[in-house]
Amino acid sequence: PWLILVHSGFNSESLNAGVALYSMVIVVASGVIGLFIYVRVHRGLDGERTSLQELSKRAGFVESEARSRLHFAPAVEQRLLAFEQQQMRRGFVAHLRKVTLLPLEQKVTYVRCLLELRGPLNARAAKHHWTDSELKRRRRRANRLVDRYLNAVVRVAQYTAFEGLFALWHVAHLPFVYLLILSAVVHVIAVHAY
Repeated sequence: PWLILVHSGFNSESLNAGVALYSMVIVVASGVIGLFIYVRVHRGLDGERTSLQELSKRAGFVESEARSRLHFAPAVEQRLLAFEQQQMRRGFVAHLRKVTLLPLEQKVTYVRCLLELRGPLNARAAKHHWTDSELKRRRRRANRLVDRYLNAVVRVAQYTAFEGLFALWHVAHLPFVYLLILSAVVHVIAVHAY
């Protein structure tokens, strides 16, 4: 690409040269973006292809008796389930949101869950006569549980988003590659013919 830019003198004097130059610039820029998405999709492919349900079980959110470990805090359970359902939406705009805004949404949801856990945990501590160290230990455990669950949802959501973006990128990238090849061939033939 750099040699082509130097060859063109950073300008295009004919329609074909302009098409070739701008197609090349678009293909190179698109290729860099595609490489970024490709690396995200194929990084740790074996571990990333796990389903959300499997990641949820690994995070400890789903138990065999079909109730979560956060049963004492239904508001937190609802917030986590709403977060999960929101992240499973598909579409180009949803994919872009997952790639760009999801880490921020994760942090906001995490902080809200921690705040909502305080009351129920304090109530359980009073009911069961927990010591301060026991309350801190259980609070840390609940915080880790929320964090692991949110991380599992984010991993799966971002993976599916990058997969969708990669498919869309591939569709958008290929026509410019063919246009670049065609215009380069026409450019070389035109230069030698005239």
